[in-house]
Amino acid sequence: METAQRETITVEQALKEIRAQSEQALRSGDVQELRKAVQALQLVQYIRKNHVAIGDTFEGKLLVDEQEKVWVGPDFETVAQLETDVVSDQMKNEPMFRKSSLQFVEEHCGPVTNLFLSAVKHLNPGCEDLIIDTRVHMLKPGWYPGIPGWHTDELWRGDDGQPDVENFRIKTTPVHYALALDIGTDSLTQFLTEAAHLSSRAHSGQNLYEMWTHEIGAPEPSYTARQVKSGELVRFGTSSIHRAMPAKGSGWRWWGRATKWSRRDPVNEIRRQSNVYVKLARGW
Repeated sequence: METAQRETITVEQALKEIRAQSEQALRSGDVQELRKAVQALQLVQYIRKNHVAIGDTFEGKLLVDEQEKVWVGPDFETVAQLETDVVSDQMKNEPMFRKSSLQFVEEHCGPVTNLFLSAVKHLNPGCEDLIIDTRVHMLKPGWYPGIPGWHTDELWRGDDGQPDVENFRIKTTPVHYALALDIGTDSLTQFLTEAAHLSSRAHSGQNLYEMWTHEIGAPEPSYTARQVKSGELVRFGTSSIHRAMPAKGSGWRWWGRATKWSRRDPVNEIRRQSNVYVKLARGW
């Protein structure tokens, strides 16, 4: 069923409406309505002081600032550093998985994936409701293991196929755990470590993540960012902005992500291939 696009309202417009509601409540002597208006005023003033964050709303409308933008992230932390002696032969022979349940992966995975699962389960005792995705890549300099560009993971998409910033707080709860093991490529995910001021919706005919990539900056971001290390297990939410990085050397890379409270249903698929991406066609 198609959903209507949520109406937006700026913080200043919201404050104007609240003040009008307060004046009406004072004139009518309605104490309950006055209390509600005061509470709304305090909340919106707090939001104005601390920036409009992704998913902030007022009376069912999406709150934006005067530039029709919101602040996104950061929501990212290191939870473990794994020491491994994995070699390339182990990586290239490791089964890969797409949208798979924990039970299915444990039944079919090799030692590399099992190392990752053990670390995630240690941090989430008794949690069986995980969706697992893994990939193995052989990379050469300039190759990307994922589509280049700044983005978030599992941010709900609307009927137009674009990330649904408007219903962020309603529809977004997943928590991700991700790990990359690298042998020679230095192709490791880069995360923003501060909030970014970004458009709240895509302009006509444009892609929101493409707009965000331009607003954040590429190749060098205008916000502070950090590239993870090989073996660094990170936990991040759906407002955590990150991007794939090109390989600097030739080698192998294993990557895994376990999603808790995912909105995706498991398909329990063993991958038979993984894609690489390049910005320009070139030989090797």
